Amino acid sequence: MVVDTHCHLTLRFEPDELAGVLHNAVDAGVEGVLLVGYCPVHYRRTADILDQFGSGGGSLPALAGTIGIHPHEADNYGPSDIEFFGGELERQDIVAIGETGLDFFRDYADRTRQEDLFNAQVALAAESGYPLVIHSRNAFDRTIEILENYDLPDKPGVFHCYGYGPDEIDKVTGMGFYVSFAGNLTYPKATELHSAARKAPEDRILTETDSPFLIPNKAKNRKVRRCEPANVIETAEKLSEFRGWTLEKTSNIVSVNTLNCFPLLRNIEPWAEIGRGVDA
Repeated sequence: MVVDTHCHLTLRFEPDELAGVLHNAVDAGVEGVLLVGYCPVHYRRTADILDQFGSGGGSLPALAGTIGIHPHEADNYGPSDIEFFGGELERQDIVAIGETGLDFFRDYADRTRQEDLFNAQVALAAESGYPLVIHSRNAFDRTIEILENYDLPDKPGVFHCYGYGPDEIDKVTGMGFYVSFAGNLTYPKATELHSAARKAPEDRILTETDSPFLIPNKAKNRKVRRCEPANVIETAEKLSEFRGWTLEKTSNIVSVNTLNCFPLLRNIEPWAEIGRGVDA
């Protein structure tokens, strides 16, 4: 059983599809799914999903969510828009702030506005103790500079869809962050990412899909047009190959790391059950 620590089921998924998507995940061997915030509008839809399906368990994967504003949305939202996070952080099933960060590759939003929005969310994490889900693309140095300005929680969070090479791994994990690998780990030409996956400390590795994006290579070859949580299995298999682990070992490592990265998950019974099922 594997965990998908980052997906967006409010993007390119219709509400009447979600039960099937979640059942597909369980059938594929996925035991937990973290629904990650994108913006206030999509967060409300995420909250609706959590209200509908609860914390999962049984025939569904364990479920929880995060709340954040993506850097692509920085022209539409500013620091004052994170005020609504406060009440939502009181929900038991909201366990992190994000995704937030900087994207200087797409540059869909003004860089200064991205930084302002990122600073506001990092400050909230520092104040509240919630871990961060960080999006950083072509912006490594500036991302680190901003993070170093704050007294972050002991469990500061994760660089999701880790997209840098092995040289940056030491800096990220040295700050206490986890690194999460997505479907692009399976791409044959992603050699720097392959090296990073081999180098990452065992106790800092997570897996994700970033659904509906980053379809893994074999699924692409099957003409799959949209990534979903079930596809995290292929990423876990590729990670196992790079590390010389069995899939079972990878699953156990990722499950423990997920609960350590997001400590509030241990307060949610289906997630706590995952913890009891593996060797911590």
